[in-house]
Amino acid sequence: MKRVLVADPDCSFLKTVGNLLREEFDISHAKTPDAVLRKAKEVQPDLILLGCFAPRGQSFTLHRKLREEQATASIPILVVDVTPQDHLRKGWKRTEGAQMEAEGYLSRPLDARTLNCEVKRVMDSRSAGLLSWAQILEQTERRLLEEVDSWSGATRRNSQSGQAGEHKSGKRQPETLHV
Repeated sequence: MKRVLVADPDCSFLKTVGNLLREEFDISHAKTPDAVLRKAKEVQPDLILLGCFAPRGQSFTLHRKLREEQATASIPILVVDVTPQDHLRKGWKRTEGAQMEAEGYLSRPLDARTLNCEVKRVMDSRSAGLLSWAQILEQTERRLLEEVDSWSGATRRNSQSGQAGEHKSGKRQPETLHV
């Protein structure tokens, strides 16, 4: 049975989500950011449902820490944000939660069907070896930086030997602007 770690300070939310998912998944709960980090390493869940920790920035910090830790970096995270009304009342921007680079984003109130579908979608995409958009962006950025580094090295070598700006691949390098 696949494991889901539900992370939120609200006991009623933990209980509700646990009840919605319990038939198909093995559920663990964590009510504090420290408990989330500890349980994620210990249980190695197939998915983390990350709720909102107050103050607002704690969820972002927790998400970053989960991604930085080698033991938890590959665990998919599904962000479960507060209701749109809470966003308005507290002056938060709803896009902040969606920009956490998680594998999915839901906002409250949750219904059983949507929650189950989204949990299964994220798990299926991981088990099928599909990459999240955040992973694709990261890989693309890494490749671009490597390419730029190789051009920089080729420019230094070519300028030392008196040759004009061609890359070792034979491609013309972009002109360098000196401002």
